[in-house]
Amino acid sequence: MGRVYLSSVAIAAVMGMYVSSIHQKDPQDRVWVFALALTWLVTGVMAFAAVRNGNIEAHRQWITRHYAFTTVFVTVRVVNVLPVHPQRRR
Repeated sequence: MGRVYLSSVAIAAVMGMYVSSIHQKDPQDRVWVFALALTWLVTGVMAFAAVRNGNIEAHRQWITRHYAFTTVFVTVRVVNVLPVHPQRRR
Protein backbone atom coordinates (compact mmCIF):
# COMPACT_ATOMS: atom_id res chain seq x y z
CA MET A 1 0.00 0.00 0.00
CA GLY A 2 2.86 2.36 0.81
CA ARG A 3 4.44 1.85 -2.59
CA VAL A 4 1.19 2.62 -4.38
CA TYR A 5 0.79 5.74 -2.25
CA LEU A 6 4.37 6.87 -2.86
CA SER A 7 4.04 6.24 -6.60
CA SER A 8 0.91 8.37 -6.63
CA VAL A 9 2.67 11.10 -4.67
CA ALA A 10 5.60 11.04 -7.09
CA ILE A 11 3.27 11.50 -10.05
CA ALA A 12 1.30 14.23 -8.29
CA ALA A 13 4.45 16.06 -7.18
CA VAL A 14 5.89 16.05 -10.69
CA MET A 15 2.55 17.29 -12.03
CA GLY A 16 2.50 19.96 -9.31
CA MET A 17 5.93 21.18 -10.42
CA TYR A 18 4.74 21.22 -14.02
CA VAL A 19 1.54 23.09 -13.17
CA SER A 20 3.50 25.62 -11.12
CA SER A 21 5.65 26.44 -14.13
CA ILE A 22 2.81 27.02 -16.59
CA HIS A 23 -0.45 27.84 -14.81
CA GLN A 24 0.35 30.18 -11.92
CA LYS A 25 0.00 33.88 -12.70
CA ASP A 26 2.08 35.41 -9.90
CA PRO A 27 5.77 34.54 -9.62
CA GLN A 28 5.40 34.05 -5.87
CA ASP A 29 2.65 31.49 -6.50
CA ARG A 30 4.91 29.64 -8.90
CA VAL A 31 7.66 29.49 -6.31
CA TRP A 32 5.56 28.27 -3.39
CA VAL A 33 3.69 25.66 -5.43
CA PHE A 34 6.94 24.35 -6.90
CA ALA A 35 8.63 24.33 -3.48
CA LEU A 36 5.68 22.58 -1.88
CA ALA A 37 5.56 19.92 -4.60
CA LEU A 38 9.30 19.38 -4.27
CA THR A 39 9.18 19.07 -0.48
CA TRP A 40 6.22 16.74 -0.81
CA LEU A 41 8.31 14.50 -3.06
CA VAL A 42 11.45 14.75 -0.90
CA THR A 43 9.67 13.96 2.37
CA GLY A 44 7.98 10.97 0.74
CA VAL A 45 11.29 9.64 -0.57
CA MET A 46 12.94 10.17 2.83
CA ALA A 47 10.12 8.27 4.55
CA PHE A 48 10.49 5.44 2.03
CA ALA A 49 14.27 5.33 2.49
CA ALA A 50 13.88 5.21 6.27
CA VAL A 51 11.45 2.31 6.19
CA ARG A 52 13.60 0.43 3.66
CA ASN A 53 16.55 0.79 6.06
CA GLY A 54 14.43 -0.53 8.92
CA ASN A 55 14.37 2.76 10.80
CA ILE A 56 10.70 2.85 11.75
CA GLU A 57 11.02 5.85 14.07
CA ALA A 58 12.61 7.98 11.33
CA HIS A 59 9.93 6.73 8.92
CA ARG A 60 7.20 7.91 11.30
CA GLN A 61 8.82 11.33 11.60
CA TRP A 62 9.24 11.73 7.84
CA ILE A 63 5.73 10.52 7.05
CA THR A 64 4.34 12.98 9.61
CA ARG A 65 6.19 15.80 7.85
CA HIS A 66 4.91 14.47 4.56
CA TYR A 67 1.29 14.52 5.73
CA ALA A 68 1.80 18.05 7.05
CA PHE A 69 2.90 19.24 3.60
CA THR A 70 -0.10 17.47 2.07
CA THR A 71 -2.38 19.26 4.50
CA VAL A 72 -0.79 22.63 3.68
CA PHE A 73 -1.41 22.14 -0.03
CA VAL A 74 -5.05 21.21 0.47
CA THR A 75 -5.66 23.96 3.06
CA VAL A 76 -4.22 26.67 0.82
CA ARG A 77 -6.44 25.57 -2.04
CA VAL A 78 -9.53 25.71 0.19
CA VAL A 79 -8.62 29.08 1.73
CA ASN A 80 -8.00 30.61 -1.70
CA VAL A 81 -11.62 30.03 -2.74
CA LEU A 82 -13.21 31.41 0.43
CA PRO A 83 -14.99 34.72 -0.08
CA VAL A 84 -13.26 36.20 3.00
CA HIS A 85 -9.76 35.55 1.69
CA PRO A 86 -7.47 38.38 3.00
CA GLN A 87 -5.91 39.17 -0.38
CA ARG A 88 -9.30 39.68 -1.99
CA ARG A 89 -10.29 42.60 0.28
CA ARG A 90 -8.43 45.19 -1.76
